[in-house]
Amino acid sequence: MNDNQVQSIILFFRLAFMNSTLAQKASQETHRAIENQLKKKMQQSFEVLFVRQTANTFHRLRMNLYKTKRRADTHLLEVPAMNLGPWRDFLRQTPDEEILALLWVHILQLPILAVAQGLSVTEGTVRHRLSRAVRILSGKLEPLEAQTVRAVRPWK
Repeated sequence: MNDNQVQSIILFFRLAFMNSTLAQKASQETHRAIENQLKKKMQQSFEVLFVRQTANTFHRLRMNLYKTKRRADTHLLEVPAMNLGPWRDFLRQTPDEEILALLWVHILQLPILAVAQGLSVTEGTVRHRLSRAVRILSGKLEPLEAQTVRAVRPWK
């Protein structure tokens, strides 16, 4: 696995969990699992393995959070000079399948076909999840954009 692929795993989990400790644990587990699959010379592309493994790790760790009732925001990821509030709202209020589709296709630029194959669903299902995720996220960003416009143009 090359450095860009490893960075993609790390970015995926940082954005999916917004928790640096959980993202590190998930990234390490996923990296090991993908490496093991690649050593077995499976006939799948890296993208399909990536989708399958990140989905498995995400769902397993997410369920562990719910079972133990631990808060995922104890080690929140912070980015100076960036408002992550709308993204956090999006993560709290959006179904997991739609969050994952948005991360894979729009953030990590994976092909829709690879995502569909990794999840064993149709491309249409992936497109539907994407459209719902984009609609929800854009709803979170519109109030933020309106505030920015008012701040720049106070006379309106």
